[in-house]
Amino acid sequence: MGAAAAEADRTLFVGNLDPKVTEELIFELFHQAGPVIKVKIPKDRDGRPKQFAFVNFKHEESVPYGLSLLNGIKLFGRPIKIQFRSGSSHVSQDGSTAGSLHGAAGTGLSSTPHLAPNCSRCLKPTHPLLFSSQMNSTLRSQPPFGGKYELPGYAPPGYQHPPHAFHPPAALPRRPEPPAVRKVRLSAHPYHPEGRHLGRE
Repeated sequence: MGAAAAEADRTLFVGNLDPKVTEELIFELFHQAGPVIKVKIPKDRDGRPKQFAFVNFKHEESVPYGLSLLNGIKLFGRPIKIQFRSGSSHVSQDGSTAGSLHGAAGTGLSSTPHLAPNCSRCLKPTHPLLFSSQMNSTLRSQPPFGGKYELPGYAPPGYQHPPHAFHPPAALPRRPEPPAVRKVRLSAHPYHPEGRHLGRE
């Protein structure tokens, strides 16, 4: 595989850009899909940015993921149209999605329905939430830490500490308290060989 073909495999074409879109904005947006090497928005003869860009990724795997993740995202109210760069081997590998994208290149919004099944496979926005709620219910069902070795940073969310547990002042907003947790860990860790002596304050 030549260098030009390898670069094409790591590059996405991003069209339908608003004139206010900058290379920095595209860089930050596509960085969600993987490490970006460079973004290029070509300019016309008058020096004005054209309405498309090329995004060059570090890893080839980021290209199909970036396409499925970000195609149709609106920048300044205009949905971007993402395609594999011409000459990319992704077009021949994934004929269904890439072929329909290439075929629908200038047809406006007709490329969006072809991506809907792909996006639902790649993006599962409810997954982390479901996982989080399952973890919370699991944590609540386990017995809490107790006694003099209680670590307040490890209590499950919503768990009411017994009276002897550490409580932050009521006036302060509820935030993790690394210094207090660190102090408890150093002075009262159950596995610390001298924990019994250091635990007394």
